[in-house]
Amino acid sequence: MHRSLGRTSTPAFLLWLYASNVAAQDVLFVVQDPVSLSSQDSLRTTLIDSWGFVVTLIDDDASQAAFDSAAALNDVAYASEETPDIPFGTKLRGTSIGLVIEQKQSFDDIGFASNFRSDGDTSIEIVDNTHYITQPFALGSLTILSGSNSLPYLYNTNAGGLVTLAHRPAEPSKEYLAVIDVGGALFGGGTAAGRRVKLPWGNNFFDFADLNGSGELILRRSLEWASSASQSADLEVAKTVDDDTPSEGDTITYTVALTNNGPDSATNVDVTDALPAGVTYLSDTVTQGSYNSGTGIWTVGTVATTAPDTLTIDVTVDAGTAGSTIINTASVAAIDQTDPNPGNDSDATNITVVPRLFLVKTAFLPDGTPITSGDTVRRGQDLKYLIYINNTSLARTDLSIQDTLDVTFGYQAGTIKMDNSIANCAADTCTEAEESSIFNAVDAAVASTDAVDGDEVSYSSGSRTIDVGNESAANAQLDIAANRVWAILFTVKMQ
Repeated sequence: MHRSLGRTSTPAFLLWLYASNVAAQDVLFVVQDPVSLSSQDSLRTTLIDSWGFVVTLIDDDASQAAFDSAAALNDVAYASEETPDIPFGTKLRGTSIGLVIEQKQSFDDIGFASNFRSDGDTSIEIVDNTHYITQPFALGSLTILSGSNSLPYLYNTNAGGLVTLAHRPAEPSKEYLAVIDVGGALFGGGTAAGRRVKLPWGNNFFDFADLNGSGELILRRSLEWASSASQSADLEVAKTVDDDTPSEGDTITYTVALTNNGPDSATNVDVTDALPAGVTYLSDTVTQGSYNSGTGIWTVGTVATTAPDTLTIDVTVDAGTAGSTIINTASVAAIDQTDPNPGNDSDATNITVVPRLFLVKTAFLPDGTPITSGDTVRRGQDLKYLIYINNTSLARTDLSIQDTLDVTFGYQAGTIKMDNSIANCAADTCTEAEESSIFNAVDAAVASTDAVDGDEVSYSSGSRTIDVGNESAANAQLDIAANRVWAILFTVKMQ
């Protein structure tokens, strides 16, 4: 049931306001007499109001100033075929709000086409169902009326920016349902400042009660689409990756965070995140909508001005990518509203694929003589264990290493030494001579303390573990320089 919220009057200008209990877009309904609505326009108002729109009535005789003032307070204007055949369309041609038009006499004034003709039909033929208005319908014939009515189509010269969504069945030149988006060329010159919709019906003596559910849905989605351009939503995309220096075969996770900074909710939002060459899709999770790994489209839907929606994609790094930089970009691909800040609609993150690190542990006598497999070591003999990583690529950060000693070996307190100054070995695997150089370099270093006291290494007698880095002990973070060998050396006694 409609609720009258107010009324103002000026010469040739009457406004009535109707509202439902649901906040939604504001519709400026152009009528012949706001004080005494025709039965047909009463049906229209009741239906539109039931969808949650706020409906304001304006007299078609109102002045240009009155139309401008009313347009500034509404999101979309709607003119039915009940509106008299006068050039009210000239008052709305330049408006920046949406226009949804039945009234055939205004097609040229609004800028759809130079003229119109009519045919009797109950159906239209949908030729584009990628558009918001026609998305719910299959391509082909669609019945929109319960009884035959004379339906107007555009004739002669059409607007350059016109997009046909439906025409008369089997007659493509007779456009029944058409749109012009913001910036589209209008018939007669200029471009559309707001979205424009030409509805399929609107000829003389059209009976609105004949409109079936499909026809009503076309009207509703036309009002929604046309009104959304007057709203704005600042979408912001942030793209991150959990490991930006992975190795071949590693699994990494990309995260896309989509935030709506407002002021309005964003509808029919799509985000593209097509995975680049060099990584292979494994799985994804979304907080809203769905992600198609084949097309790279994240269909988000409506994005409110609340917490961000996120998409995470797990991928593996392909073989043969070592040494390459792989760029992954996510961008807003579709939104009904105007985005006032398109500069933050896209974001990218890079990974640099590095060779895999190999950890080597080998034993030496105290004088640096290597102990090889099969050598005999007597009880009570001191040994020095060398643990090293030959890093042949970029610097690595936040590594952790743990070495648990067998009970056969007694750790000798205060003997842990660390070095990261030696240039990397020529090949992935160090030669015996290179290992001797590594041994000598680290053996000459100053010993670290065994305690957890702010450096990178510690020893725990209870667990018999040497910990490097901060994963298993509260040590400092272990970082390894690029193209260097990192190594530790410590002494044990054969028990």
